Amino acid sequence: MSTELMLQKLRKGDYFCALEWLSGFTSAATSQDELLPRAIYELISHDFQQSDVDYIQMLNAIDKMAVNFPSVPGKYFNANMTLFSAALICLVYLDHNLKEFYRNKPEQISISEWMHRDNEKPGNEIIKEEIGRKMALFEEQIPSCYEKLTALQSNIVQANTFKTICDEYHQRLRMTRYCNPESEHYQSARLGVLAALCDQLSAQIMFTETYQSVLEDYVEQIRQLKPDFWEESYLRQLQQTPTTWLQNLSFFTQSQFARMLAVPGGLPQSRSDPGLSCRSYDKV
Repeated sequence: MSTELMLQKLRKGDYFCALEWLSGFTSAATSQDELLPRAIYELISHDFQQSDVDYIQMLNAIDKMAVNFPSVPGKYFNANMTLFSAALICLVYLDHNLKEFYRNKPEQISISEWMHRDNEKPGNEIIKEEIGRKMALFEEQIPSCYEKLTALQSNIVQANTFKTICDEYHQRLRMTRYCNPESEHYQSARLGVLAALCDQLSAQIMFTETYQSVLEDYVEQIRQLKPDFWEESYLRQLQQTPTTWLQNLSFFTQSQFARMLAVPGGLPQSRSDPGLSCRSYDKV
């Protein structure tokens, strides 16, 4: 995923899709000392702006409330903290007009060396202090993210519900036996479409417009393949607007959210790697 596309996803609120960005330049041999400077360089070399601060605040809030997203794989929270750290540092660089200082790296110099250069004005010590102050400000503003966090949790539940429906439908169709070649032919075709749909949905964390479009396209394909009468119930469920059954689900309430923020240590522990903490910038 390109940095431009990642920023588009981030600005649309498709946070977990945006976090796939880091996998594009991560390998088993990539250390955090290499990954964070690379992420900073990518952001500052592209269209990252100070107006993106609201989306960056959400990354921090997602990390702090990670226990409320148990179905989300831990790799996303590691990536989340790296992206948040990189973006936080970029915001400070932009505040001090350092964008040009860190852009346009010469080919013969590694990204890590380039990003670790000392800047004469305002100086690395002042930059570290600014990062700490901005981090404290982000922590104070977590309560303002309640509605967005609740909507995010809702979208994850929606996505998981559709995955469950699709899996159940595929399992039941696979176990169904037909007595004539034509029915078996269409059953096999529907199974192929359903298997492809299950694969598509398994890669999605949130219910988004893209997610809904995928559902609609695959359901239409299945309807063209002579589904049996009992399959109509599954097809309707895959096409429904999920607002009704979401009303019966229990998310963290605003009062619970406020209590967690008010009590020292009340916030859940981050699921990201402690090594990715953005409270320490000894090498920036």
